[in-house]
Amino acid sequence: KRFVSLITISDYLINDYNKISIFKGINKLRLRDGSNINDNIISSYKVTSPSVGYVGSLYEGRGVEIILELSKLMKNITFNIVGGNKKEIIHFKKNYQNNNLIFHGFLDYKSSLGLMKNFDILLAPYQSVTKVPGGINTSKWMSPIKLFEYMSAKKPIITSDLNSLKEFMINRYNCLLVKEDSISAWKNAINVILNDKKLSMQLSANAYYELKSKYTWNIRTNKIIKNFIDS
Repeated sequence: KRFVSLITISDYLINDYNKISIFKGINKLRLRDGSNINDNIISSYKVTSPSVGYVGSLYEGRGVEIILELSKLMKNITFNIVGGNKKEIIHFKKNYQNNNLIFHGFLDYKSSLGLMKNFDILLAPYQSVTKVPGGINTSKWMSPIKLFEYMSAKKPIITSDLNSLKEFMINRYNCLLVKEDSISAWKNAINVILNDKKLSMQLSANAYYELKSKYTWNIRTNKIIKNFIDS
């Protein structure tokens, strides 16, 4: 059997597949991951402002340690971590017990999305080595669904200045990009957004526009169908 088409989530994946002989000459389509438009999801949970949030797993390379260190340096801000199992949370709490750090644990899809909308800033501090279960480093190719869900929350996003993310995250347009392992850079970016309401609103609006115009699941599905019809 032969491939009719190959769909990938990043340009880097296309480049790597082009180096493999059986994939040469095959139509390739890059479609990033995405999210639904979640305008109807709300949360009754109240957060203390200013409030910064991270939603996602606590696997190696997700940058949770960055957030924990920031919580020690920025006592006037509440840092919220949504995700992780009991064992992971207990591990992190051993060394970080400051009052401005809240571990919410795992929440279902709607609850986590609703909570996102109550934060002032959303963080995605992916590191240069970002692993998935099984220990594979995906930082070169990743297109994290979480970033697109962040876009749907209409909140300013700060994420890492990694090449795979820069394919669709644009500094000072739909996010702030910072050096992934620099605590001072993350701290500065948070302060920039908190002190610049206009920039905060622009980043949020542009990210939501990008999602709505390019990255919803419906748009992705229609492009896949069109690609197979054309092939």
